[in-house]
This record gives sequence, C-alpha cells and structure tokens, in this order.
Amino acid sequence: MRKICVVGLLNSGKSTLLSVLTRTDGVFPAGARPALTKNVVRWRDGHVEWIDTPALDSGLVPEEQIIQTCATADLVLWCHSVRLGELHRNEINALEKCLANRISPRHIVMVVSHRDGVLRKEIERNVIKAIRSQMRGLLENVLGIARTGETKPGWRWGKLYSLDLYTAFHNPMNRRSRKLIQELRARCVQGSSERMHACVATF
Repeated sequence: MRKICVVGLLNSGKSTLLSVLTRTDGVFPAGARPALTKNVVRWRDGHVEWIDTPALDSGLVPEEQIIQTCATADLVLWCHSVRLGELHRNEINALEKCLANRISPRHIVMVVSHRDGVLRKEIERNVIKAIRSQMRGLLENVLGIARTGETKPGWRWGKLYSLDLYTAFHNPMNRRSRKLIQELRARCVQGSSERMHACVATF
C-alpha cells in the first residue's frame, strides 16, 4: 500500500489538493472556514492510501502525531499559502522534525497555493525564492550538507508547477490544468523521482 500524506497550516489548501488528486468531492472536507479537518482522514483508492491531516497550527491533534503520520508515508505533500509569505517558524520546526525522523527530503513535495491571490508576479517569485532558501538551509542545518557548487540530485529542488486547482476541480476538462494534475498525480501514485520537488498551485 502506497501512502500519500498532506500537511500544512490552516487554509493552505490541503483538502482541496487531495480532492483534485483523488478526483473526489466530499471525501476530504474543504472550504473557506478554517479547521474543517478535525482528525486524520484516510481514503484508499486501489493500492494508494491518501491521508489528510489537521492543520499544524489548529491545535486539534498533537504535532508529534502529524509528524509520525508523515513518517509512515511514501510521499509528503507540504501545502503552504503564498499569501503567508515565507515558511513560518512552526513549519520550519515541523520540517526539521520530519528530517530528524529520517523522512528523506526527496520524498517531500512543497505545494505553494493561492498564487491567484497575489497581486504581482514579483511577489510570488520572491516568496518562492525565500522558501527555496529556507529549504536549503534546513538540509544544511539538519543533515549537515555544506554549501557547495555541486549538489547531489537527491537534495535539489525539481520542476515548478503552475497549477490552478480551482479550475482543475470545477472544470476537469481544462487542458492545461488536467495535464499538470495528471503529472502530479502520477508522482504520487507511481512514485517520486530522486529529486525534491516544488509544486506551485493556484486554488
């Protein structure tokens, strides 16, 4: 059984992302109201188990429980809203714990959501740049990887996806959104590559 776990702060788009990837409606509670996901939600589809978790800052379950759930997963989708700017301290702490629990960084996919709510593309680019720097810093601090001109492929950021999940959810026949969703879903279902991926999503 392959396990895909989604993690993030309040209103980061975790449940919407899962609904799009699993092509379901109503399995994972989603909406504008925060903290709709009260407990860990598991849903099986063939050989894949999709796992939704309460927000890291919701206080509904201990952070350690969420980290342990991540540790049992084959791939972790980490959702972060671009409207929040760079990663928050509690996200950094949680990512540090993930790495300390021997979760390989190449099995973490960063999904930056809500880019449709950013007025200027320059803001989005700056946020992505800051997050990349934070993630590199995590590898250096926790795993002891030095800053060098050459980086192992397993520790590099991969391709950036510009993905409109609102369109993908409400208009699944949209050609561009469908192609990108299929690609991300394939990474989840068939296995990730030997790179750490960043996925920029709009919803």
